[in-house]
Amino acid sequence: MSKMVRKGLTKRTIAGLTAFGLAVTCFGINAEMPSLFDLGSDTRVIPVSDNTVLTPENTGSAGGEEQDNGTSIDNSQKDNNLLTEDAVDYKGIIEESKDEEFRQIAEISKDTVVVAREETDASESIESEVWFGNQFADYRVLMEKDNGDSKTVYYEIETTDDVWDTVDELNELDSVLIAEPVYIYHTMNDGMPSAVNNPSMSSQWYLQDQEVESIWGNELYGDTSGEGTVVAVIDTGVDYKHEDLKDNIWMNSAELFGQDGVDDDGNGYVDDIYGYSFVSNTPDPMDDNGHGTHVAGIIAMADNNTGGVGIAYKSKIMSIKAGQADGSLSSTDIAKAINYASSNGADVINMSFG
Repeated sequence: MSKMVRKGLTKRTIAGLTAFGLAVTCFGINAEMPSLFDLGSDTRVIPVSDNTVLTPENTGSAGGEEQDNGTSIDNSQKDNNLLTEDAVDYKGIIEESKDEEFRQIAEISKDTVVVAREETDASESIESEVWFGNQFADYRVLMEKDNGDSKTVYYEIETTDDVWDTVDELNELDSVLIAEPVYIYHTMNDGMPSAVNNPSMSSQWYLQDQEVESIWGNELYGDTSGEGTVVAVIDTGVDYKHEDLKDNIWMNSAELFGQDGVDDDGNGYVDDIYGYSFVSNTPDPMDDNGHGTHVAGIIAMADNNTGGVGIAYKSKIMSIKAGQADGSLSSTDIAKAINYASSNGADVINMSFG
C-alpha cells in the first residue's frame, strides 16, 4: 500500500467503511463506495501521499494536539434535522450511490441488500412491514448499534429482484434509514516484497523509502516500536503460527485460559483466542490466501533475528478473517470484522483491499 487513503475515497465512504470508530491507518478503496456503516467519533483518517512520512505534526501523536487535516466528517440524519458528532449523512450516501458511473464499476452481490432501521421496544418487527412481506422472504440481523433510547438494526435481506432497483425503492420509505447493496472488495497486490518469500530486511525497500529506520528510537516521535498497540488486520486471515509473527500475535487471554467450547469473556464468540473468521464463522482466522499474512508482516514482524522486521515490530496483530481464499471480501463480513475489532480492544484497524 502506498497510500493510507487512496484517491477517490470520499468522506462519506470513509464514514461507511469504518463502522464503529477506531483509528484507521490503511485503506485501499479504488472506487467511491458510499456505505451505511457509520464512523465513530474517535476515528481519525490520515491522508498520506506516496512519499509522506508520518510525523508528530501531521498525526497529532507523541503528546501533541490533534491537527485538523481536513478529513472531518459532515454528518447529518436522513432528514437533515439532526447534526451530531456520531450521526451519519444517510441522505448524502444515498445520493452518491445513485451515480451511474459508480454503479457501473461497483462490484456487488446480486441477491442481497442491507437495510438499516431505527427501532425501539415499541417498534413493529421487520416482517410486519408491508414492503417486506411483498418483496422478501428471508433475512438475518447483521448487527445492532445501541443508541440509548433506541437502536440501529442492520438487516441482511435476500432478494430476487434487481439489487439497485430494490435499494432505490427501499430508500424512499420513511421506515428505512438507508438501504444499500453488499459491496465486494478484493485484496491488492502492489508488488511489495513478501516477508515469507524474502526473509531479509535489506529487501524491504519501503523501510528505506519511508525513512522508517530513522524514526525508530527517535524520541521526538515517542515509542515508535508499536509496543502496547493492538493492530487488527482485516484481510484473508493471518498465519498466527508464522515464525516471524507468532511472538507478535494478539491473544484473547480470557479464552486462552478459559474452558473449551465456552464464551469465557462473553463477547459473543466462543474460543476466539487469536481472533475470528467471519468467512467460516469459526474462531480460526488462519490465512488461506497469503495476503493477510503479508500485510501483518509489514506491520509487525518481530525483531528476532529471523527474516525481516515490521514497521511496528513490537505491536500485536489481532487476526480477523473477512477475505475468502480467492482474495474477495464482502462489505457485510468487513462490517462484522470492524465491529469485532472495535469491541475487543484494537487500537488500529488495517484494511488493505479495494
